Amino acid sequence: MTGLQYLDISGKSWAYQLLDDKFLGSGTFGHVHLAQAAIDGTTVRKIAVKTLNIKGTHDDMETELEKKRKASWEYLFNLDHPNILKYYGAHVTSAPGPRSIALLMEYCSGKRICA
Repeated sequence: MTGLQYLDISGKSWAYQLLDDKFLGSGTFGHVHLAQAAIDGTTVRKIAVKTLNIKGTHDDMETELEKKRKASWEYLFNLDHPNILKYYGAHVTSAPGPRSIALLMEYCSGKRICA
């Protein structure tokens, strides 16, 4: 497993860790890994962590993340529909190297839906 990340989402304490051997896919803007998350120190579940590679400093991204969260992500986080993956939260990664934004989402197992 890779680096434990701690954050607060909707008043709950989250800790998640990427599973090194569980790369799920990549696209134009970033990549997705399987992770294990603990919520409030008890509930453990598998989640997908989508990492968006974005240029800029950590402070710039914190500001940009806040703007996006208020503008459009808030809608996604509150969306509740059985056919749409649940978004749990987002944060700017603190890992060394290029900075990125990590979106924490519901993990959906099964086959790929595109060829």
